[in-house]
Amino acid sequence: MSGAKESLSRECSLRIERLLSATVVGSERITAGYSAAQRWLIRVTSTTKYFVKIGATLPSAHALRHEAWVYRELHLPCMPALVAWQDDETMPILILEDLSSLEWPPPWSPPTIAMALDTIDRIHTACGSLLPYEQRNGTDWDWWRAVEREPEPFLRLDIAKSRWLKSSLPALIEAAESVTPTGDRVAHFDLRSDNFCFASREARLVDWSLACLGNPTLDLGLFLPGLAADMGPSPEEILPKEPGIASWVAGFFAWHASKPFIPEAPAVRTMQRKLLQRALPWAIRELHLDAA
Repeated sequence: MSGAKESLSRECSLRIERLLSATVVGSERITAGYSAAQRWLIRVTSTTKYFVKIGATLPSAHALRHEAWVYRELHLPCMPALVAWQDDETMPILILEDLSSLEWPPPWSPPTIAMALDTIDRIHTACGSLLPYEQRNGTDWDWWRAVEREPEPFLRLDIAKSRWLKSSLPALIEAAESVTPTGDRVAHFDLRSDNFCFASREARLVDWSLACLGNPTLDLGLFLPGLAADMGPSPEEILPKEPGIASWVAGFFAWHASKPFIPEAPAVRTMQRKLLQRALPWAIRELHLDAA
């Protein structure tokens, strides 16, 4: 996690002080993360710190609202403790346990990879009354069909040629349509390297705004391209013989990376393109397609 010199607004500082019944004596803007929400590390004494997320746009406010609800519904050792929550139409405030002193990848190591995979498995076997995937994240997930209807934005990413896309789409579509994100298992659906951190013997996981009941294998599959991009193992080393998952994941990143730039969240499309660069070769290998 990294910080930048910037002042917390007086209004937000006063709201936080009322929530904590303590005086804010220091604040540091955290620049890590991809959503439009503001992230702050605030101090109320020389040693007591909290992590604060503040909605900055209507979508980020909606995401924070859901994340706070998840923290109230789901109680897992890997989750940061919920300290306080205050709803607001445009600038809700979520205050969490500070995990900044823990180890944040990359780099990954065999022990941290094992801890992360064990934590993911524990999440998938947990009990929780969360929303189904389709209620939380929508019912549009035919990513490759969307690319087929509108190929130019994907082709402008300069990751694959038009001839390859035309010849490969039938296999990608068929494989991806064998998979559904729906299910009845607790799933995080935002598993990325930058959302994991590690104490000596346990993994902790942040950013639960997309958590829902869904397909646990797909949840894991969405994590693996990022792990590979951060010098971890290839996706098929962890999830072998899953052409449908590989194709669904590649389609997800293909469609989202090609969407318009988001000014209030400028790093999102770059991150999605980076993950596509690992996810698409995974799908190609699993489906025995020609190289893109």
